[in-house]
Amino acid sequence: MGNYVLAHDNSDYLGTQYVFDGSGGMTFRRSSYYSSEFAWDPVRSRVYYLADNISPKDLLYQVIDQSTGEITEGGETPYHGDYNFFAPIRITPDGERILLGSGELYDWDTLSVSGSLGKTIKDAHWQDDLLIDVDTHDVVEIRDGDSGEVLTAFHYAGQPIRLVFDERQAYL
Repeated sequence: MGNYVLAHDNSDYLGTQYVFDGSGGMTFRRSSYYSSEFAWDPVRSRVYYLADNISPKDLLYQVIDQSTGEITEGGETPYHGDYNFFAPIRITPDGERILLGSGELYDWDTLSVSGSLGKTIKDAHWQDDLLIDVDTHDVVEIRDGDSGEVLTAFHYAGQPIRLVFDERQAYL
């Protein structure tokens, strides 16, 4: 998470989050909800995560101060049971929007729904001005990163696990 490492211990109901610096020193500790996934936004020094061990689930964030390693603020969506919240969590390169496995896009500032892909996804990745997503029905879609318009789609054989990109190509 930027200059720090975030660790989560799920040994009790809430669990504990720890922040460590590069030398292994603990800079912060607090109780927090369990999450199946965390996603880092380097633009705003935010880590987004899901409250997976409560009902209804929710999308939350917290800010990790990059000079002290302390968690300085946090928040959650205004929805409590209105939407399904599940992994993956993918953040646009500019940090403006957060995409969840449900296909909903959330605004970084208000954590309000700002759009939807219209389907659930197994994984997604922003590459340049494109959004590439893969669902559980053998479909990969390449979309305009801003409008969400599908530019092309194709079927593949196999079960998606994750999209992985290197400098030359993508892998399923």
